[in-house]
Amino acid sequence: MYIIEGNIGAGKSTFLRLLGKYLPYIAISPEPLHNWQNQMYGQSLLTNFYQDPQRWAYTLETLTLLSRVKEHCAEQGRVGCVVFERSVYSGYYCFAKNSYACGFMSDLEWHAHNTWFNNLIPATCKPPLGFIYLHVDPIVAFKRIKKRNRHAEKNIEPNNPDPDLSPAGQARAQEIARMFGDSGVQAIYATQYKRTQQTVAPLASRLGLSVSTIDAKQSAELTRRILSSNRGQTVFIAGHNNTVPEIVNILSGENFPIIPESEYDNMFIVTMYRFGKAKVLKVKYGAATTQGVGTGTMIK
Repeated sequence: MYIIEGNIGAGKSTFLRLLGKYLPYIAISPEPLHNWQNQMYGQSLLTNFYQDPQRWAYTLETLTLLSRVKEHCAEQGRVGCVVFERSVYSGYYCFAKNSYACGFMSDLEWHAHNTWFNNLIPATCKPPLGFIYLHVDPIVAFKRIKKRNRHAEKNIEPNNPDPDLSPAGQARAQEIARMFGDSGVQAIYATQYKRTQQTVAPLASRLGLSVSTIDAKQSAELTRRILSSNRGQTVFIAGHNNTVPEIVNILSGENFPIIPESEYDNMFIVTMYRFGKAKVLKVKYGAATTQGVGTGTMIK
């Protein structure tokens, strides 16, 4: 077992993808981001942490520790070589320790987290054969993050959980206005985040419509609102890589997965009928983007 580590933007996902392509006999174990980024508990702990780190740091770090221990134990008995993306070690020595140093955990919480780590790891996790560290200058990593522009093409800004759209995202917003400016859209919904509001702003301006703001965590409530207040209308919704498939699935009964983080050119057209099952057309729009990279979610 080997563990790959590195800063955000160091190229871990790319490295693992190439490793799997050229050395297929090596097993790849991606970081289980979905365990704390998805709404598997009715909310996203990661988003909660960004919004209120002092309230959620201990909860988030405890869940990530347990998730990583579970993944580690499941893979350590595998025959052959396996490469992990991140580990219980970086989770503890980097992320959890930094949360404590920043004052996001109290002394009591840090002591409790230490107890978990010091008892779980020696007793359950076999040490890896080695670590692969992808070293990259922080400035280079930051530029890569901005270039790949995950999370709905938002600007990456330190300590800002609600950044603006990047220039690439703004260009895509203009393309939406061009595509749907004459399509008969009668209502526009977007989540509370600036990047989704800015995504639909050109379309709303062109149509002379106000944008109805929806809570990103309330997909079910949004669908109920549309079915009751906008039945028979053409509605445009701007969401996130996990909330858009969720809304589509509720409306159609289909089971579309979370959209990979690297893909921000996906669009779903859902046609509802008075009788029978809804039809879903999934299309690409605007400039092509990297496909299939990243399992995390934009809003949880």
